Amino acid sequence: SLSAHDDALRNSSILHRDVSVGNILIFEDDSGKRKGLLNDWELCKDLRITREAERMGTWQFISAALLQTPVGCHEPRDDFESFLHVLGWTALKFTHHAMGDGLLRHLLRNTYDDALFDDGRIQGGWGKRDAMADRSLSRAGFVPSTFCDVIIDFEDTCASRYVRTPDPDVVKEVSLMIESETNEKRKTIHMNNPEWTLHVKQSRLNSASWMIQRCNQALQSSDWPEDAVPRFEHKLPKNLYATDSNDVSTELEQTSRNEGSSSLSKPKRSRTTRKS
Repeated sequence: SLSAHDDALRNSSILHRDVSVGNILIFEDDSGKRKGLLNDWELCKDLRITREAERMGTWQFISAALLQTPVGCHEPRDDFESFLHVLGWTALKFTHHAMGDGLLRHLLRNTYDDALFDDGRIQGGWGKRDAMADRSLSRAGFVPSTFCDVIIDFEDTCASRYVRTPDPDVVKEVSLMIESETNEKRKTIHMNNPEWTLHVKQSRLNSASWMIQRCNQALQSSDWPEDAVPRFEHKLPKNLYATDSNDVSTELEQTSRNEGSSSLSKPKRSRTTRKS
C-alpha cells in the first residue's frame, strides 16, 4: 500500500488523501504471497492543479495537523502520518500487548475518536498529538519483535513533526562535518547531535522512501509475532461530521452503537473546503 501510494505520488503527483483501515486490503496472489492493495481513490487529488484548502479522509486516521486546522491543505506528510495511525489502531486492536481492556478502550477513544465542535466546526487531533508526544504506542507493551520496532520508529518519526524546527545553522554545520569526516566514531558523534537527529526525523516525512525502506527491512526478519488476538469490539463511528449536534461525545456513543457496524467499517468522510 505504501508503494502504491508512493508510485502515484512520484509518477503522477496524485495524493490519495484517505489512507484508512477500510482502504488497505490484504490479499494472496497465485503463489500464496500476501500483498497489500491501496483502494478507494475517489478523494485523491492531482497536486499539479491549484488546490482548494480542504480537510479530507476518515476521521480516525487523518493527521493531527489537519484535524487541528478547520480548513487546511492536505500534504503528502499527512498521508504518511495516516499510515502510522492505521498501523497503531490495528496493532492496538489485534495484537498482543500489555494494556487491559479499560485502558485500551480509553486510549482508542481519546486518540482516534477525539473530536469537538467549536464555532460550528468540528475539530480534533489533540488526542493524536498528545499520544505521539507521549509515545503511547511505544509504551503500550507490544511483544518485543520487529513489528514492535517498526511501530516505535514510525511513531517517533511522525511525532517529530509536532516539535520545534531544528536550528538551520546547526544542521548545516553538522551536515558539513559528517561529509568531511573519515573517522566513523567521530561521524557517529556528529550524527547524534540533537538538532541533526530532529532534522533527519522530520526529513523522513518528505517522501514515502524511508517508510518503505523501513518496512522492507522489517520484512527480511523472521522476528514477528505469531498470532493475532481480537480484542473487544471498538466500532468506528459512522459519522463524525454531523453539524447539527453540539455534543460530539454523544454523537460518538450513538454512532458506535449503531447496529450493523463492523470493527473495520468506515465512518463518513469529511470534506471541509475553502477556495484559495
